Amino acid sequence: MSRSGIAVVVDAARDVLGSLSNENVEMGRATIERWVRSASPLLRRLAVNGVHEAKWMGSDERLVWLLDQNLLYDPSVKHETFEVLMSSYKDAREDVRQRVLDKVKRGIRAKDEPRLNKEIRDYERYNLLHWLVRAAPNDGNVREAFRLEQKRNPKFGPRDDPDLEVGEIRAVATESSMTVDRLLKMRAGDIRVARRLVDFKDEVHWYDRDRYAFLEVVSDATATNPDWGLRLARSLGRLGDWDVDLWRGLVQGWARAKPPDRTWISIFAMLADHKKPLVLVHEAGRLLFEFIQGQDDSQSEAVKAAARLSDALWMAVATGEGAWVLDGGDWLTAAINEPGGKIVEFWIRLVSLRVRAGESSLAEEDRVRFSSILSEVGPSGEAGRILLASQFHFLLAIDKDWTVSHILPLFDWEIDERAAEQAWDGFLRWTRLNEAVIETMLPMYVACFPHLAERTEEWRRNFTDHLALIAVRSSRNPVEDEWLVPFVTTTSTESRAEWTSHVAFLLRSLESEGKKAQWEKWIARYWRDRLSGIPRTLAPSEAGELAAWAVSLEPVFREAAELLIQGPEGRPKGYVYHELEESRLPEHEPLSVLRFFTHVLAAERPPFYACHYALSILSRIPPEGLRLELEQVVNLLVGLGCDDAVSVLT
Repeated sequence: MSRSGIAVVVDAARDVLGSLSNENVEMGRATIERWVRSASPLLRRLAVNGVHEAKWMGSDERLVWLLDQNLLYDPSVKHETFEVLMSSYKDAREDVRQRVLDKVKRGIRAKDEPRLNKEIRDYERYNLLHWLVRAAPNDGNVREAFRLEQKRNPKFGPRDDPDLEVGEIRAVATESSMTVDRLLKMRAGDIRVARRLVDFKDEVHWYDRDRYAFLEVVSDATATNPDWGLRLARSLGRLGDWDVDLWRGLVQGWARAKPPDRTWISIFAMLADHKKPLVLVHEAGRLLFEFIQGQDDSQSEAVKAAARLSDALWMAVATGEGAWVLDGGDWLTAAINEPGGKIVEFWIRLVSLRVRAGESSLAEEDRVRFSSILSEVGPSGEAGRILLASQFHFLLAIDKDWTVSHILPLFDWEIDERAAEQAWDGFLRWTRLNEAVIETMLPMYVACFPHLAERTEEWRRNFTDHLALIAVRSSRNPVEDEWLVPFVTTTSTESRAEWTSHVAFLLRSLESEGKKAQWEKWIARYWRDRLSGIPRTLAPSEAGELAAWAVSLEPVFREAAELLIQGPEGRPKGYVYHELEESRLPEHEPLSVLRFFTHVLAAERPPFYACHYALSILSRIPPEGLRLELEQVVNLLVGLGCDDAVSVLT
């Protein structure tokens, strides 16, 4: 069979990259890094395959590369990522394997992939854990993680090919002997029909004990004809069958439908009168959330009916004995997947509708609802408080006094450490910073500094990113403010380096005038103070990140490079050489570039992966009057394995 032209091109590109990568490590690494950042899924796949084939990369480096590129759950490179895991996981160091396992267990965040429902996200975590078991069958930590995941999701089963596209769940039937047309022809208002559907057993997938395929058909029929679903719901009510699985299919179908207001009112009234609301609270919460997003009138009868249902559901989850718990770690994701979380999201959207209609503060009914969240001690209360904290900017804008007195205390570690961790997790990931939020929250940020070392890497990264935004994007002067000094004196070297890295990223995005303004406003003074040991001396890891500041501050590069040279040696991130190559600095500031190189290269150790960038930069520097400085840089590069560097001297 002849192969298509694109297949031949792909094979050729893969072979060329494999050969290039293993014969010229520097060029191979550069190509991989360029391709993995490409918008082309094909180039990204080739990049990951290049890492799989790279003989110069060890198992640890391959896995760390996957983590750094955030590829574990990227569906566009799933096959290639799984190949890397299969070949490298079992041979990696224990600490690297644990980092990968922790990332796998965190799963896909709803915020990152809103198009995926919870079941698919859960299955992707299950599927990846199953793959790790295959990759490292003797790893006890992996086996135990998979065992717990299987226990949480007993209906899941492994795929024959685990690297199939996202969402293809093998363990769940995908078709039923029942059809939408057959269902819609049934008299759903007839109690005998309802009883028949309650007892229905699928002829196609007899092993589908959860009737997943059949319920999908019920959902499709309800989405097609919401009134048909309403008639079936009333029949189930007359039967007194309040806990049958049909309710889930009905509610899921209504969530996808767009019926007129009169039908919505009837649906919400039916669900509000449900005798066992915990049976359908997950689906009903999502129904409310989907409904409110399509509304523009907070005073419509349908919206009022939805609000009454939300109150009934909240009462059920607050007083009921549900089987759910709020797991630690990724608190925000847990909150939006908790039954009460969707109800709270609905309430927040309802307030937003009122604000758009002209209301300037929280209505009394909103305060009553939010107060019930703050007083609820169960998982729904925790989920609600996380979501309220995540919308701090919104609540502060519409009712500052209430927000300061009721929401701000959630962030206080001295009052309740668990509640504070949860509130901060929601706040750091969803709140939009503005001047009012910063002014209100700044003392809370400072109170967080002693707790940073106990938090997860992702939590700490989000926190230091906020501080970077405050430093660069707000009107405040961080040197004159009362937060930068305690941050430097009380936090770990790792946290300070993370903050410095975030600042470098933000500086790169500024225009030239903005970079000059930041330099004059606070950066020059802060840098000089740190060189003098005020409030403490720079650590090498901070110095490495400051190299990125110098390159990002192109209009004042000469001054920044001189300050960098006065500090300790620190190894910069690899992208710094790439940024320097893409700048105009080699032509405009050749001496400062050479002095910069002499300083940063002294901190580098083999293997050095930026030889091609360095040679490109040096080739653009005019040698007149700079021979001595150029020779110093060349000698350092040769010592790092860049033998071709001598060519710039000829």
